[in-house]
Amino acid sequence: MSVRRTHSVPLRCPQVHRRFSKERSAWWTHGMACPETSGLRGILAVFLFIVGVLVVSFPAVAAEISLPEYLHLVLGENKEAKASLARVESARASVAFTAAEQRMNVGVKGETARVLREEEGQYALSLALSQRIDLWGKYDLQERAALLALDARRATHAQLVNTLLTDAEGAYWTAFMARKNLVLYESLIHQREEDLRVAEERYRVGAAPRLDVIRASVQLEKVRGEATRAEAIHRDALASLARLAGGTAVEPPETQLEKPELSFPVDLSRAERQRPDLQVARITEELAKVERDLAKLGMKPTLDASLQYTILTDSSKASVPQEDGMLSLVLGVTLYDGGATKADTARKEHLVAAAGFDREDRRDALVKELASATHRWEKALALERTKAKEVELAVEELRITRLRYETGAGTQLDLLDSQVNEQSAATEYLDAVKEMYLALVDLRSALGEYAVQYAHEAGSTTSIP
Repeated sequence: MSVRRTHSVPLRCPQVHRRFSKERSAWWTHGMACPETSGLRGILAVFLFIVGVLVVSFPAVAAEISLPEYLHLVLGENKEAKASLARVESARASVAFTAAEQRMNVGVKGETARVLREEEGQYALSLALSQRIDLWGKYDLQERAALLALDARRATHAQLVNTLLTDAEGAYWTAFMARKNLVLYESLIHQREEDLRVAEERYRVGAAPRLDVIRASVQLEKVRGEATRAEAIHRDALASLARLAGGTAVEPPETQLEKPELSFPVDLSRAERQRPDLQVARITEELAKVERDLAKLGMKPTLDASLQYTILTDSSKASVPQEDGMLSLVLGVTLYDGGATKADTARKEHLVAAAGFDREDRRDALVKELASATHRWEKALALERTKAKEVELAVEELRITRLRYETGAGTQLDLLDSQVNEQSAATEYLDAVKEMYLALVDLRSALGEYAVQYAHEAGSTTSIP
């Protein structure tokens, strides 16, 4: 990975400032008291002060990074993604907890009693095993609910990945085009400086009025002002990149501008399978059905089995004699629970219906989103073609106009108009290409491509069924 220096940000460090201030004062005082070395020490004091200033204001550097590397960096460093992964692990632990609650309980039971006046007593030590017998399939439903909750959390994480990487790639191309725009204005500044030089030369030889020089100067300052604004936009774009990457300073490399191409199929059925939010809606509906079935078991009889084996006792009246065991079965039947089971079942039934409507609404939103992204791509494609033609014509117009002006056959106003047209066409073409990149980002997001492509790196198991 190559590294290049970008804009500098002063680093405020009071300790460094104080240190070099003390050094400078000491050297200055000693130099005043010792004339033989005052000159040398004064030079060294100035040198140390300059070094201190350079250390304090050393410019920050940003690593040039490709798009795939940047997306991997965002997944690894973004705090929101890390928090979501922690919730996935929590849901996985919940599955293990649910399974553990259904297993047999094993314990050791110790009892002792003593009559204080007679100074007599008894003790018992026994081994106890207990287990609730699942007569109605409740354990299977609980395990199913826990697994569905884990799948829902994974799909929610995949949805976050899809949204996060959508923002990340959009920010990446915004920064990339902001840098291209800044380079364009730097080139325009050189052109305007050359135009000013020509105007001054023509004025010097009497071939042009002073007004031409003033107009060329105004045009140069105007481009410089726009370049300053472009630099501010570029810095803001870099700040957005760093924020998504957990504070890591990065920058797209300065490569040749290329038009993007649509290299993947736009298919609604594929989007329905891949989109994590649709997966969340489907899993939520299934989970609501399982919880409804669990609610129906509220008044079902329960059967608890326990086995107690007495290891050691000194009582002949113990309920379980020493070195003997006792198996007990307890059947519980609820005759009336105040209508809790009926009300809970009705509540869960409504949640099942609501989950179904949410799933259908999410699909309708996907259809609209995919259509909107497709239309945006088609519009951006047509706009790029138009702007490319405008740039070609504007460049040729400026070439001819500049040639006519330099030979005295054209006016400076014509040259200024051509310069404005060429500058406007160039910036609008960059905007058109940027719109193509952002339209592709919208298409990938609508199809759920980020969630599928980066599922493994993001710690998610979401995949195409």
